[in-house]
Amino acid sequence: YDTLESVLDEDIVIATNTSGISLSELQKNMRHKKRFLGMHWAEPAEITHYLEISRARETQDIFVETAVEIGKRLGKKPTVLKFDLPGLISNRLMYAMMREAINIVESGAADVETVDRSFRNDIGWWAALFGPFRWMDITGLPIYAKVMEGIFPDLSNRTDVPKLMKEKAESGELFYNYDEGKDKLWEEVWTDFTHDIRAVVEKYEKKVDLSK
Repeated sequence: YDTLESVLDEDIVIATNTSGISLSELQKNMRHKKRFLGMHWAEPAEITHYLEISRARETQDIFVETAVEIGKRLGKKPTVLKFDLPGLISNRLMYAMMREAINIVESGAADVETVDRSFRNDIGWWAALFGPFRWMDITGLPIYAKVMEGIFPDLSNRTDVPKLMKEKAESGELFYNYDEGKDKLWEEVWTDFTHDIRAVVEKYEKKVDLSK
């Protein structure tokens, strides 16, 4: 950031892609704090609509507005956080889901493949069109409120890294065993899939306003 600030005018946005490091902490030693913010992209960045923009403690509105406009010109549908929130929106939701997925496997209730299958066949079926709040609206908000009473006490709320995750990360193992070249095949399929999902979402955006 020192290097960037040495060559950029003070009215130029400087942004970071991080979702885990405090923006306000990164901003602290900058000369022109007002123009620093977070712009978090999803993979593959050239296909997805995703872009989360987050201000740091001393970021000024004009630079947030500029970042939003940049995102729109790049074909994104930016969302803006009101303050510096570690993990942003999508990653906080994703990591909560990952924690519970590992909790289910560690409890012995199901294996990795089974958890993935259930997730794909349920949440993966609607999440590209609905967020959690609209999904509750459409499918029965009172029911979710009632079910929460029974499920929440049993969900994992641990703050340390689960044992299974530590073991995999430290050993270099993955959750699945891939035959030679199959990991690359999954990456290729994922790229094709994101193109298809974008096309499907854009089709239904013509019928409903997904910006609200």
